[in-house]
Amino acid sequence: MGTVSAGISEKQYAIFDDGPKKMQYLQVLLAFALLAVLPIVRAIRGKFARRRALCNVRGPQSRSFATGNAVDLFNPSSLPLHRMNASLYGRIVKFNWIFGEPALFVADPKALSHILIKDKELYEECDVTGTRHLQYFMFGPGLLATIGHRHRRQRKMLNPVFSTAHIRSLTPLVQSLTFQLRGILLKEVSGDKQEVELAEKLGHLAFELIAQAGFSRSYRALEDGQSHSYVRALKELPPAATKIGTMSLLAIALGIPNLPHGLLRFIGRLLPYRDLHYTMDLIQTLYSTAQGIFRDKKSVLGSVDSDKQDSEKRKDLITILLENNSTASEEDRLADEEVVAQITSLMFAGTDTTSSAMTRVLYLLATHPDAQDRLREELIEAHWGELDYDRLMSLPYLDAICRETLRLFTPVPYRTRRSTTDIILPLQDPIIGVDGKEMREILVPKDVNLFVDLNGVNTDPTIWGHDAFEWKPERWLSPLPSSVTDARIPSVYSHSATFLAGQKACLGFKFSELEMKAILSILIPTFRLTPPDKEIVFRWGPIISPTVKGRETEPGSRLPMLLSKV
Repeated sequence: MGTVSAGISEKQYAIFDDGPKKMQYLQVLLAFALLAVLPIVRAIRGKFARRRALCNVRGPQSRSFATGNAVDLFNPSSLPLHRMNASLYGRIVKFNWIFGEPALFVADPKALSHILIKDKELYEECDVTGTRHLQYFMFGPGLLATIGHRHRRQRKMLNPVFSTAHIRSLTPLVQSLTFQLRGILLKEVSGDKQEVELAEKLGHLAFELIAQAGFSRSYRALEDGQSHSYVRALKELPPAATKIGTMSLLAIALGIPNLPHGLLRFIGRLLPYRDLHYTMDLIQTLYSTAQGIFRDKKSVLGSVDSDKQDSEKRKDLITILLENNSTASEEDRLADEEVVAQITSLMFAGTDTTSSAMTRVLYLLATHPDAQDRLREELIEAHWGELDYDRLMSLPYLDAICRETLRLFTPVPYRTRRSTTDIILPLQDPIIGVDGKEMREILVPKDVNLFVDLNGVNTDPTIWGHDAFEWKPERWLSPLPSSVTDARIPSVYSHSATFLAGQKACLGFKFSELEMKAILSILIPTFRLTPPDKEIVFRWGPIISPTVKGRETEPGSRLPMLLSKV
């Protein structure tokens, strides 16, 4: 008879030599085959059901079956395309994701309110780009990578860390480090209009601010750049992770990230993939450093002489978290691995976003010299070197510049969600469907990816007026038009969606605001900013970043600027 299919030998097959047993065996094989095929059939049926349900929502034509519109909408130069789509199709834009899956860009305030707040349990944070899975792999189960109950529990423990009272107490530290940066720049600016690379220096400042405010650690990032392994690992990790982006998307499609992370690391080391190994080495450096910080902080809190420690050093962000965690109930308490994960998560989240916002506002002031002069005049009159927290927060034109920059140029332009059930999504204003009729609500089927369009709602002309795409700080110096207040944009900051809203709103937005205002209050009275001869472009992505035109594909941020002493 020979060897039979499915790997069964003639000897093994002998036990099935009568008809009924053969039939039973074939039935078992058929059952297993059906079990393997059913999920594929179900996925295909689900995709076509989602396409039918959203067929009346307008959007651009798909460029290809494999990638849809993804390549066009998610590349460094796609901002003009997003604005064109909003003008053509309105606040809800349907586009094709990978393999023909329909997805929605949502900029309608009422719809966003339901997605982020009212029906938040029905729109879970998803990971269509691989970001969250990658962040879990890089940083562990911290605030950036967790969802659901675990994320809510972590936010509850971290809320006191970012209270206004504690942020106020960090003002002298922020000012001291900014004065340190000022001194470094003064040494470089010896003549008139000296070109200085600001993006890297602002990144080092943001890093040092988080390190000292968060953990009472200094890595001398301002003086030594990336000489410390921790600073170097944190800065090199994003471009390294980008190189394995295609691999991570494939892994997500296959469900590999659901494996235990210890097993994932073991498998990763076995693969002959140099970029992956380098990324894992960087992750190990971050993890080892975070573990060391955690052990040191925990031993200080547990020592009998802890009360004798310097109070300023004890009251950093992680110390407050550990103190609150030690007295929390069993159900609220964070595991050690969660606390360790917060350390690098806070470093990563607080460095690139803040430095991105700072590079943007300095570039805007350089290209708007009248605004720069007006701000400088306000700061000099306010005795800029002696400003406490309350006075710094109350300067009207400084506040207007920060609000307008964060409105028009959101550092993180979109977030992702996925519907967990079929649900009606109401709209504030009707949109025109493919059939030419008005739509006041949309039936969103289960498992549809939604992109929360923070940039879109922040620049909507029907809300902000015909000058919505213009940088005009003056709009904040008088009462906002009723179109803004009536829009009820879900927000924790200044009627804009910049810092999101609901359970995923940015916890550190008050600290970011303090950083921006303190840096401007010290640098602008000291230096006059002039744009460089090179053209500066800001790349679209999960975090907006500046670079020199022609170098968009190179990793890292660049902002050459001409500085002269005032």
